[in-house]
Amino acid sequence: MFARYVEQLAAGGMSGDESDRSEERQTREHRSFFVVSPAWRSPEVVPWLQVIDNAHLDSRFSESGRASRGNWVRHRMRSDRVDHMQSPVTGLPKNFYDKAWLCRLSQKEQEALEMQEEIELEHDPDLVE
Repeated sequence: MFARYVEQLAAGGMSGDESDRSEERQTREHRSFFVVSPAWRSPEVVPWLQVIDNAHLDSRFSESGRASRGNWVRHRMRSDRVDHMQSPVTGLPKNFYDKAWLCRLSQKEQEALEMQEEIELEHDPDLVE
């Protein structure tokens, strides 16, 4: 069930990255990025997505603890930065949209979002561990 929403968010609802330009934090091998969240996305979704990110990171290691090949995940620092230009993804549960942002929309704009019923943003306890 959650995979569907992750796929929808991947089409334009994930946080963007903004490079940390401070020289103290940047090295050639280790670059940091600030998370820039879409203005329309609810902050309630962030911890839910973080569990999925952590599960993905865990999947990059074998049972022996060796990292898999390929590009490594970026070092992303949480921030209060917001992208007001990113268009909303339609068809998500209502609680995926920021309440204050929704209040600023007209009835017609809200209907165009094709919001679904709210869902519980909880993961299986085994996944959270």
